[in-house]
Order: sequence, then C-alpha cells, then structure tokens
Amino acid sequence: MKELTPVKKRIIQFLNDEGIKYRTFYRMTGIPNGTLNKESGVSEVFLEKFSSTFPFVNMTWVITGN
Repeated sequence: MKELTPVKKRIIQFLNDEGIKYRTFYRMTGIPNGTLNKESGVSEVFLEKFSSTFPFVNMTWVITGN
C-alpha cells in the first residue's frame, strides 16, 4: 500500500472533515485529478492553489501539523 506524505494526509483529513469530495476539490483548486493519491510530495504551486481556495485553513498546520 502506498504511503502518503503527512501534508497530503492532513489535506485529506480536512476534506473529510468538511465533506468535500476529491472530484470537487480538484475542480475548485485546479489541481490535477489523482494528485492526492500519489506517493509524491506536494509542490509550491499545489500549496498556493490550496491556500488560495481555502484561505481560512491554517497553512502552518497543513505543512507542519502544528
């Protein structure tokens, strides 16, 4: 089984907590479909798109877990 990065795990946790489906997330952010399921990390562009779409989410928590 693939091991996702901690950042992706926190984003998935956020989506689950908010009831946002992956398909909706990808459409809202412009992030390519399937990105959250890949083992690779996230890019600066990914974080920028996420932050722009969800400005109320604490990015320190997303990145560090604190």
